[in-house]
Amino acid sequence: MRIDGALCFYIHDYYPTRCKDISVSDRKTSNLVFRFKEGRQAALVAKIFSLCIARMPFFKEKAANAVLIPIPAATRERNITRFARFCSLLSRRLKVVDGFRATWIKEDREQMKGTHGQDKLSNLIFHPDYFKGRDVFLIDDIISSGENFTQMKCKLIQLGAKSVTGLFLGKTIKERPDVVKPLKQILKEQEIKTKTKKKEKEIRRKEREQEQINNGTDEVLTFQSPTSITE
Repeated sequence: MRIDGALCFYIHDYYPTRCKDISVSDRKTSNLVFRFKEGRQAALVAKIFSLCIARMPFFKEKAANAVLIPIPAATRERNITRFARFCSLLSRRLKVVDGFRATWIKEDREQMKGTHGQDKLSNLIFHPDYFKGRDVFLIDDIISSGENFTQMKCKLIQLGAKSVTGLFLGKTIKERPDVVKPLKQILKEQEIKTKTKKKEKEIRRKEREQEQINNGTDEVLTFQSPTSITE
């Protein structure tokens, strides 16, 4: 996909916590994203990224001149926890420059997830020596609206980056017509089938009871007194 003209790639579909009816595989992806944000799966996510990226044509074209830069988190602590070790591991796997320190957070800011039209880079200090004249692999955990990526991409190009390619662990899926709706439909159908089976079972039970009553009545109606003993 392309965002503001830049080539971007993501590995998994990501469904927010409000999406309840998702597959086991998608739930595992969501859990992986949460753990990565907390800095607990840096090695695993670095391995996943490296296996995916290394196969892509763009990587072979740009690897020799590439630098890996994360889109900074809202606070210094989160940024270091989430990206410092991850960028070190992934850059070594891909044999590209580690650009974790290409940007630095001069002051923490409030999280702006889901906001639009605001400057999300005002709290950042850029160090162009890391990326001037280089092909930037701009990386983050999740891509949603793409506004963070667009602002970072434009700033990096303005400060001398040769190109910017976006790399993301997941892409937020707001609606899932191919899975969520059918699953709801399946659950509804199962509910209908269960109710139908209960009704059928009740009907059969009543039929058996009525049959037993009818059989008993017949026996009464056809009952005859013992015949007289023939002399």
